[in-house]
Amino acid sequence: MITVNVRSDAKRMVASLEAGTKANVNKATIRALNRAIDTAQTIANRKIRERYNVKAAAVRKAFKKKRAHGKQAYVVAELKIRGTRIPLIEFGANWTRKMKPGASVKVLKDGGRKRIAGAFIGVHGSLGQRHVFMRTTKDRYPIKTLRSVSVPQQFVHKQVIEAVNKATRETFSKNFEQQLRFLSGV
Repeated sequence: MITVNVRSDAKRMVASLEAGTKANVNKATIRALNRAIDTAQTIANRKIRERYNVKAAAVRKAFKKKRAHGKQAYVVAELKIRGTRIPLIEFGANWTRKMKPGASVKVLKDGGRKRIAGAFIGVHGSLGQRHVFMRTTKDRYPIKTLRSVSVPQQFVHKQVIEAVNKATRETFSKNFEQQLRFLSGV
């Protein structure tokens, strides 16, 4: 599990703005943190999908936000990223019977399609969810669902982390000043 914390550095900004009461500063901080954590989720989802050929909904399932509120001792907003490996069906899986039967997937956007010999696409369980399967023995059953990397593994890529940190800092700074002006009536 990966956690992205956004903590306020309100003292520095309040000194530069010279405005607002303590209540206004607290409200502005909470609002700016919540906006920054929303931006962090959006940017992380976008950057992951720039590198990996995965659907946005599959990435979004791995995020859990803990929003800032006024009843905390320290005002903090968190974005937790957790999850298991994503099924290969989410990476644009196709199945062919020609020449050598098997399923093909495209995990990386820059890379080509990879063929998995002997794999097939089928329906899993009573919910009717499609997955890419492979037989573990020569018998019809048992079969296993094939999976790729998890969202936390995708998130730790250097470009994703840098983009999220930069966007979070910029969003917090911009929104804090904006909210402080709004609440002060300036």
